[in-house]
Amino acid sequence: MTQTVRKRLSREESRAQTRVHLLEAAEKLFARKGFEATSVEDVAEEAGYSRGALYSNYTGKEELLTALITKCFERDIGQVNSVLEGNLTVLERHHLIVNHLLGDTIPKEQLLLQHEFRSCSLRYEAVRQVYTRLLETLEESIGTLIERHARDLGLSLPLEGKVLASTLTSLRNGMTSQHYLFPERPLKNATADLFYRLLGTNLEQISFSTPE
Repeated sequence: MTQTVRKRLSREESRAQTRVHLLEAAEKLFARKGFEATSVEDVAEEAGYSRGALYSNYTGKEELLTALITKCFERDIGQVNSVLEGNLTVLERHHLIVNHLLGDTIPKEQLLLQHEFRSCSLRYEAVRQVYTRLLETLEESIGTLIERHARDLGLSLPLEGKVLASTLTSLRNGMTSQHYLFPERPLKNATADLFYRLLGTNLEQISFSTPE
């Protein structure tokens, strides 16, 4: 009977794993309790580490927050860039824009975390610098995607792509917040529909079939 030998993690691998667990704990607690109400001890306990382990990886809660902001933005930027760089048809890209980029599917925990990022960027200068830099990068990527999609549909943009990206994503976040406050209000594809109406058409006129 063979026995599985578990590979011993190197010092750097162990450190990277610890940081991943700390960020996962911070993401959960900052969304659930808020940044201000969450202590360093809370994050360490949630992750299963000591307070000292947290401080050996991060200088404190603010650096932990900026690391989490970086992680979340880099994930979102990567997703948009994968659409830009992928060999997608116009129909496939339309599906992704309507159902994901401008869709009504932001989970409540994710929405709460986004609110924490924005409010903390208004309170803390170091957080603001990281947040605004990454937000600019994300809006540029989304703006490029919007411009390409409009061009492929033969439609003219009423505003620069980056401006539309900022406006539409802000609208989506605000409308999703309203949805959680007033769940009885209709929301289905509201942001995506507005986007296409700005381009001089609507969802019904370009109702492509969903890609397999």
